[in-house]
Amino acid sequence: MSLRSWILLIGLSSCWGSSFLMIEVALEDFSPAMIAFLRIFIGTCLLWVIVLWQGIAIPKSNRLLLGMLCAGLFVTSLPFTLISWGQQQVDSSLAAILNATTAIFGVVLASILFRDEKMTKAKACGVLVGFCGVIVTVGVNSLRQFDITSLAQYAILLAAISYAFGGASAKVLMKKGSPVLHAAGMTSIGALLVLPLVLSQQLQVAAETKSVIQMLANASIKAWVSVIWLGVVSTAIAYLFYYNLLRAAGVTNLLLCTLIIPPIAIFLGATFLDEVLAARVWGGFILIACGLLLIDGRILLLLKKR
Repeated sequence: MSLRSWILLIGLSSCWGSSFLMIEVALEDFSPAMIAFLRIFIGTCLLWVIVLWQGIAIPKSNRLLLGMLCAGLFVTSLPFTLISWGQQQVDSSLAAILNATTAIFGVVLASILFRDEKMTKAKACGVLVGFCGVIVTVGVNSLRQFDITSLAQYAILLAAISYAFGGASAKVLMKKGSPVLHAAGMTSIGALLVLPLVLSQQLQVAAETKSVIQMLANASIKAWVSVIWLGVVSTAIAYLFYYNLLRAAGVTNLLLCTLIIPPIAIFLGATFLDEVLAARVWGGFILIACGLLLIDGRILLLLKKR
C-alpha cells in the first residue's frame, strides 16, 4: 500500500476504535438504541452538508443507487442488527475476535471476485498473523467461550461476512463519483433501514423508564460530547476514510482495519478509563504489526533483494 493508503487505514481504524470509548461514556445517559440513532443521524446530516457545500451533483444512476443500497444494508443496518442482537449473549472480548474475522473473509472474497486482489502467500500469512495478534490482544481465554451451537456467535460472524460483502459491492457499484456523496447516501439508506428497529427499542425503553425528551434534556455534557464525537468522527469522517481507502487500496486492505481496531480500543480504554493494559496486549500489538507488514509486502521485497 502507498503511504496515503496507510494514513487512511490508520485514520479509519482510529475513528472506529475510538467509538468503543465514546459509547461507554455515552451509555451513562443514553440507551444503546438512542446512541445508534443519534450517531447515524448526526453523521448523515454532516455528510449531506458537505455535499451541498461542495456543490456535488447527485447523478441519476441506478447503478449508484444500487451501490448505496447494498452498502447501507451490508455495512450499516445488517451488521448493526446482528451485532446488537448477538452481543446480548456474547462477551465483548469474543465478539471482538469474531468481528476481526472480517479481514479473513475480505481477503477470500476479494481474491475470488477481483483480478487485482488475488490471494498471495504473504497476504494470507499476514492476515492470519494479524488475526492471531487480535486473539492475543483480547485474550486467548475468550476463545473458550466459543460454542458451535450458539446462534448469537454465528450472528456476529455473519456480520463480519456482511462487512466483507459491503466492501466488495461498493467496489463494483461505486467506482466513480464523490466519496462524500457515497458516504452520505450509504448512511442515509442505512439509517432508514435500521430506523424501525431503533424506534421500537427506544419506545420500549421510554415506556419503561422516561420519555425521549427527558432523556435528551437530562443527559450530561460529557455524554453529548461523546455522541457528537460518534456522529462526526466515528461515522462521517470514518466513512470518508472508508470510501477513499476502498478506491485507493481495494477491499482486502480496507478490511484490515478490523485487525487494528481492537488494540486501538484497548489502548484508549487504558489511557482514559484507567483500564488495566495486560502484558499480553503488547505481544498482540507486535503480532498485528508483523501481519500488516507481511500484507504490505515491501519488507519481503527488501529482504529478497538482499
